[in-house]
Amino acid sequence: MTDASCARITVEHKSDRIASRTGNIFVEYRQKGRKSGLATTKADFYAIEIYPDKWIVMRTEELKSICRKIIESDGERTKRGFPERVKMGGNFKQYQGVLVKLTELL
Repeated sequence: MTDASCARITVEHKSDRIASRTGNIFVEYRQKGRKSGLATTKADFYAIEIYPDKWIVMRTEELKSICRKIIESDGERTKRGFPERVKMGGNFKQYQGVLVKLTELL
């Protein structure tokens, strides 16, 4: 994809099959103790697929900012000391990520 100046724009696609049911998306940033997902992407934009015909597209830096605010301001802590909205998820619960409410992306 290119913008009006013909500069190359990169987009990372994330599909969250249960977001339409839960009202949250899971944004991965760590896998097996290493940075991954949002923490390592070099994409200019994130495209989040909620339904096959419904997507949210935003600048990657904006999504990172939203996730940082959730991590820093979420007062509730789990027994392991993580903010309440930091969860293990994905395949075999091997990914650490942030639960972001769909309404926080709009």
